[in-house]
Order: sequence, then structure tokens, then C-alpha cells
Amino acid sequence: MLIRRAHECTHFFTMQTYGIAYNNLHDELMADFMGLYNAFGFYKADWFLRFMGVIEGSGKRLDVYTEGLSPNVKAAVAVLTREAANGLEQWTQTEEFATLSYPEMITRMCRAGIAGMIDSDL
Repeated sequence: MLIRRAHECTHFFTMQTYGIAYNNLHDELMADFMGLYNAFGFYKADWFLRFMGVIEGSGKRLDVYTEGLSPNVKAAVAVLTREAANGLEQWTQTEEFATLSYPEMITRMCRAGIAGMIDSDL
């Protein structure tokens, strides 16, 4: 329940703050990140990747976000997803991250987009 609550609250925050909440991979990455971090006090990229189905034999949520895309494009999205999830995990290990409130974390991720998450340039 802690994961789900923080996940949905992240969607609500982006809707209230930015007037938008998309059902896309970037929003799901942010929402899952906040859910996992809130529930456990740390974030592991592998957990998110299992939820999304990037790791073979796990969930299938990635299929929802890549429906209708060619196999090559789906594979590229999986690579980007893995890199962004790993970038977020690296970000959580910085001194700056430890000083951020939950709203500040979400705001940084919103502004960074997927590319910023890959580079850990939040």
C-alpha cells in the first residue's frame, strides 16, 4: 500500500503542479521511483525494471507503453528505460539527493525528463 499510495500521489502532484499527468513511461518511472523510495527508504533500479517487464520473466507493463511499436523500437525503449532507472539509482546516492524533499525530487525528475535521468543530471 505504501508503494501504491506514493505512486498515485506522484501522479496527483504532477497534475496539480503542472496541470498534466500522462500515462507514459516517464510518468510511470517517476511514480514507481517515489513509491519504492517512500516504502523502503532507498531505490533499486532492478525492482522498477522487474515491475515494468524489462527484466525477462517479470512484469509486462512495458508492453502497454510500447504497444504498436516495432520490435527494434521496443528494444530501444527497453534500453532507455534501463539506463534511466539506473541513472535514478545513481542519483539517490548523491549528497544533494539526501537534502531534497519529496516535492523537490518529483520536480527534478519532471524537469529532467528521461534524458536527464539517464545522465543522472537531475
